[in-house]
Amino acid sequence: MTTHHGRDTGDEATEQLLRQTLEAYAATVGADAGALSAIRTRVRERTWWHRLRGGNMPLAFTTGTATAVAATVAAVVFSVGSCAPPGTPDPSSSSAGAGTTAPGSPAPGSPTPGGASASATGGGSGTVSANVPIYYQGDIRGVPKLYREYHKLPAGDGGKAARTRAAVTAMLDGRTAYDPDYISTWPASARLRNVKVDGGTVTVDLSGAAVNGYDPPSNKAALQQLIWTATAASDTDALILLLDGKQVDKLWNQFPVRGQLRRGPAVDVLAPVWVIDPQQNAVVKPGPLTIKVAGIVYEATMRVRVRDANGKIVFDQPVTLNAGPPSQGEATVRTPALPAGRYKVEGFYYSPDDSSVQALDAHDFTIG
Repeated sequence: MTTHHGRDTGDEATEQLLRQTLEAYAATVGADAGALSAIRTRVRERTWWHRLRGGNMPLAFTTGTATAVAATVAAVVFSVGSCAPPGTPDPSSSSAGAGTTAPGSPAPGSPTPGGASASATGGGSGTVSANVPIYYQGDIRGVPKLYREYHKLPAGDGGKAARTRAAVTAMLDGRTAYDPDYISTWPASARLRNVKVDGGTVTVDLSGAAVNGYDPPSNKAALQQLIWTATAASDTDALILLLDGKQVDKLWNQFPVRGQLRRGPAVDVLAPVWVIDPQQNAVVKPGPLTIKVAGIVYEATMRVRVRDANGKIVFDQPVTLNAGPPSQGEATVRTPALPAGRYKVEGFYYSPDDSSVQALDAHDFTIG
């Protein structure tokens, strides 16, 4: 005998409440015509990071939770209308050598909308805008590795602590990356409480960061992401991490963090190939294009290509870096003059085993 299990009347009531609440909110929402393209830009394939930041949280639907979810969905819909891609970045060049990175010091000639490349410029109300280094995570064959971008951000008095505060605040939210392939896996609740720089050590105090989803590879990369960002922005050698004003023995019950923390070896932490200049969405003046790259690659040899808006390769050249593994080498190449338009620069290396393309890093940019 087969027993038919009908829907519970409580389930139907909950569903009806949720439906009515969503419809009420939806009726008040206005959409930005440009929101869809912005969302699509942000939601590119990120195959290794599909979990919720802060951990997976199963939800049992009851009448109370249905109302809460409806309010949350409505808040998300309201936020969609204001989505927009990041502004034109202010790219910089300095790359990491043997486990070190120069602080936020853009090289002369880095392309910017106004042609300026100063690391700090005057701002209103006694503040300055500093060009600060920020490290993000990217996927290399399923393993999170670090990439770096430079962002021009308000930085208080422009001092080391203020620059670090600006860089770490942006780093905690991976959505700030210009390149949509770069992310952060710090919990969404993480906030910066304070920064202190004393000699060669920077102390960073975070709140809301004590709990994170269990993902050891990305958790380990997140810790290195903070260490590299904070020490680069503050021009220091070591980091002391505080959670809610106190040192702890382990972060996320995995990594010892009491005392001074230092950068992991570049060969273990950094992505094998970086395209430094131009950054994602940079606008470059017409004429020959200067491309700056860095890498930790076999025989210090990588490849640089440029494609036009139709995907046609308009520049392709092997590049020899100034250092080989385990250090990160760097190089600069210059293309012939390219006509105005939209382009993609690609940096990668060929596998010594099967000549396949490896560690591709690509940025879209505009000439004109």
